[in-house]
Amino acid sequence: MHHPKADLERLYVKRKGAGRGLSQIEAAYKTEISNIAEYLNKWHKEDQFVNTRIIRSLDSSQPHVNSTVKAAAKIIDELSQSNDKNDMKQDGIQNTKARLAESLKEKWENKVMHGQYIRSIDKQLISEEDTFLWLSKGDLKAETEGETVAAQDQALETKYRAAKILQTETDSKCRLCQQFEETADRIVSACPVLAKEQYIKRHDRVCAHLHFNIITIPNNKPDIIIRGNEKGTCMLIDVAITGDRNVIKKEAEKILKYKDLIIEIQRMWNVKTKVTPVIIGATGTISKSFRKYLSIISGKHDIKELQKTAVLGTAHTLREVLM
Repeated sequence: MHHPKADLERLYVKRKGAGRGLSQIEAAYKTEISNIAEYLNKWHKEDQFVNTRIIRSLDSSQPHVNSTVKAAAKIIDELSQSNDKNDMKQDGIQNTKARLAESLKEKWENKVMHGQYIRSIDKQLISEEDTFLWLSKGDLKAETEGETVAAQDQALETKYRAAKILQTETDSKCRLCQQFEETADRIVSACPVLAKEQYIKRHDRVCAHLHFNIITIPNNKPDIIIRGNEKGTCMLIDVAITGDRNVIKKEAEKILKYKDLIIEIQRMWNVKTKVTPVIIGATGTISKSFRKYLSIISGKHDIKELQKTAVLGTAHTLREVLM
């Protein structure tokens, strides 16, 4: 299910690239035209009939001839202009499919409103591969998936969108707290009213998922503090579901937050102590450090399942507020 206000180009972007993974008829047509033209260009010298057809199609005095080669050349020119790459014509009709996919993603990313989320991802610190696991490997219902994508695209019917984008005579303040602008980002991670219950429930579900896998290992307890007496270690696990733009900041905050406590635990228990932050964006954003932190927590933990739990909580919150 696709939200009617969500981005259309994103529908056809690959799932591992944050899209919905549908095949676009126009792109399929252009790809096949290019493939046929490539075949004709490659084999026309060995096939007299094909050679004759190409010569006629290139003859400008015959404007009504349906020229596959001309159509392919036009496609290449369009992609050269849209991608602004000088090597496009040199590559010719090769890799047309990849170029078309890249062009679709660029159109989506360059949109002022719909492209905000993907542009906000810091590729140096955020793992795109892990961030979009919930799309590429998850098993969310189409409705939930579409709603989450729409939230990332800033396409949900919030009061801010109604007032500022649609220019209706509507108050843009949050319908719950009446303090801040009601945007999708604020609803999923920063509303003080929702923080009292909805965010806590979402947070606790992710914690429960972690705890379940931890307690399957003998001699461990389902607690945020895991003390390994035999190894002389202590781990403080702190979970947070935050705004997608704040994932890196929140990780750093969690590590700094417990410095004094770490010193005190090491002094009292004489154990090596460390903080392990488990931070997930409200719509699934994952940092490049996430796998490293998760790997040192005992038990078998699936990033996709933790991410799915967070996204389901976000979708539930959106439905509670907007529907």
